[in-house]
Amino acid sequence: MKKQKSNESYPMEDRALKEAARFMGKELLPLLGVEGSVRRVSPTEAIFLEVGDYLADFNYEMVDGTWKHLEFESDSLSEEDLRRFRAYEAVISYKYGVEVTTYVLCTSNVKRLQTTLTQGMNTYRVEVLRMKDYNADEIILELEEKQSAGTRLERDELLKVLLTSLMDGELSQEARIRRSLEILKKEQEHVEQKQMVPCSLYYMRWR
Repeated sequence: MKKQKSNESYPMEDRALKEAARFMGKELLPLLGVEGSVRRVSPTEAIFLEVGDYLADFNYEMVDGTWKHLEFESDSLSEEDLRRFRAYEAVISYKYGVEVTTYVLCTSNVKRLQTTLTQGMNTYRVEVLRMKDYNADEIILELEEKQSAGTRLERDELLKVLLTSLMDGELSQEARIRRSLEILKKEQEHVEQKQMVPCSLYYMRWR
């Protein structure tokens, strides 16, 4: 069972991702190739019979009434992870009476990840979204050129900047972070304060 973490013990990377998911969910899911339109953010905590406290990373209610369950993982997926995700789905589906699909946003370098769990006659499956499938170098260069041309960035492009440190590419992590921070700083005065929350967490993470 996954216990809720305090802000002090919660990894900065996960905090930044969760804030990005909170404020930019409508852009995040299409960016990751997830089909459907987000209606609103859904509860992540489901208390079952006042015994177990199941705290998922993020849930979205979609326009069609289904839910997308988003989990953040930096390591390989284990059977224990899949059992936990399946428990989240079961409790949420039972409590709210909805269909739930789990997507795992994975920042691991592992290319082949376990996505199914078979127990008895049932097979459970999650959809893995690998951040290493994206090229940070190309995204950074594209956005720098756009800014140089005097064009402001869209919300989904700000989100791409936040995720560049988790992607693949030839640039060193230091260079990638430095250039990404410069992109965000140039946009800071043009965006709403609430949209800069995940950006601020990004700054804090790499100080």
